Amino acid sequence: MSSKKRSDGKIVEELFVLALKEKEPRKQVECYTKSLEINPMYAMEWFSKGVAFCELGKYEEAINCFDIALKINPRYAVAWTGKEIYLLQVEKV
Repeated sequence: MSSKKRSDGKIVEELFVLALKEKEPRKQVECYTKSLEINPMYAMEWFSKGVAFCELGKYEEAINCFDIALKINPRYAVAWTGKEIYLLQVEKV
């Protein structure tokens, strides 16, 4: 593995941990966005970004994130559940 890939992986990991510790959903979205710019193939981060969008009341953006997570990993049960829950929220709005 090249040192660039290792350092990118470390940055992605640090941004993910930072986002998990962050209390403000807007800042969580920023961390996930930066992390996903480095490596957009992390289904868990797309899901987590979707949850943060939900906390901001941005359900369409959240569902889009869940859809991306499911394209990466169609068997990601939590993303399916999240999508269903927030689709119901959209119907209520």
